[in-house]
Amino acid sequence: MLDEIDGRLSVIETIRRIADDPETDELHTLHPLVLRSRWLFGPEFESEEFCSNATLQTVAKQLFRKEGGQFINEKNRPDIVILPGKVTLQLVGIEAFDPAEPSMVQLQHVLLIELKKGGFKLTRKEVNQADGYVQDIAASGAVTGAPFISAWVVGQSIAVGVAKDKKVGDGEREFGRVRATTFGALIGTANRRMMKLRDTLAARYTGIPTDTLIERVFERPEQVKLDVA
Repeated sequence: MLDEIDGRLSVIETIRRIADDPETDELHTLHPLVLRSRWLFGPEFESEEFCSNATLQTVAKQLFRKEGGQFINEKNRPDIVILPGKVTLQLVGIEAFDPAEPSMVQLQHVLLIELKKGGFKLTRKEVNQADGYVQDIAASGAVTGAPFISAWVVGQSIAVGVAKDKKVGDGEREFGRVRATTFGALIGTANRRMMKLRDTLAARYTGIPTDTLIERVFERPEQVKLDVA
């Protein structure tokens, strides 16, 4: 338990240090750090059952390759897509047996995280684009079942007048939700969830160099689910 707490506090402290640093290599430090820490977005996204599968890989290729998306290390991390302009996306989901048809496994929840480069200000364009992604996923024809699709767009700041929480539906049902937030808000919310332990134990991390914190976080093992035919 103490190791898990220490790991999460290390993540919070590392993001706090590097999110505002103009010298940060987002694609190799900040973005991977956030994507492997889905608990930052809420306890409902902590489950290790969130993973990539063949269906979501197909959907991701349909959606993002036309925008110049590249699947970095596709064999080991098929859930991560890099778009031009230092934009990183992750598409994962949870499968479960459908109560109405217990013999069939279907997607129950899909999570899309879109991380913008450092200094990026989110506008209505980015939120509307994420809304479009949610609708495209729901209407792709490749998704089994009718999963709820949660989309997060993260930037350095949010322009005035931009909706930070948007519901997506077709009039008959609500099938998605788009939320816009900042790296700073993620840190603040995570700190509150950790009952402000980061502030209480701040001295523990004060003297640790940022590079050492990054190494500590990334050396922690990460369980990646693999599709087994």
